[in-house]
Amino acid sequence: MITERELLQLRPKLIAFTQAYAGKYKKYLMNKKKLSKPPSMGITTIDDIVQNVLIILIRKIRKADEIIESYEAWSIGACKKVIENTIDRAYKKKQDYLLSDKFKKIKDTDGNEVDPQNLIEEGQFQDRSEDGFGKTIKNMCLKKLNNDFRITIILNIFYGYTTKSISEELGKSQNTVLTWLTKAKREFRDCILGK
Repeated sequence: MITERELLQLRPKLIAFTQAYAGKYKKYLMNKKKLSKPPSMGITTIDDIVQNVLIILIRKIRKADEIIESYEAWSIGACKKVIENTIDRAYKKKQDYLLSDKFKKIKDTDGNEVDPQNLIEEGQFQDRSEDGFGKTIKNMCLKKLNNDFRITIILNIFYGYTTKSISEELGKSQNTVLTWLTKAKREFRDCILGK
């Protein structure tokens, strides 16, 4: 069984590897596909990748599905696969939208124009008068949502965009956006309530 101490020692190593490998893989794909700029990972963050890999590692150890001789080697291999899949999926399917690709500027609560991607990455779109625990729960639940669902719910609930304007911006049908929004609200509510 892996100890908490081993996890705490492993996490910074994985974050450092994942950041370095993501940059290296983006350059590789950029050269291979002859892109003018590096491909995006969308709104998936390095921290999300490492967190998910560690959770999978703990589950595998707990279930004893396979014998893992080196937790570090297994985790690095898993991070490598997740990065490649995430970047490839974002490039091929254009699923992982960067809000800044779709919306040049969004006005924050003070009326100032800001880069929308920064609002998501910093969690500022939910800057309301509430305790830190509530913000943490919202961040956690929003991160669990599918990328399409997350963008749709943020634009609709936090910025007041209609489904019609979201569908125009994302180049999807209004029915698709309505479906995403309905599912996003349900998943978000279930997460907040702990279902």
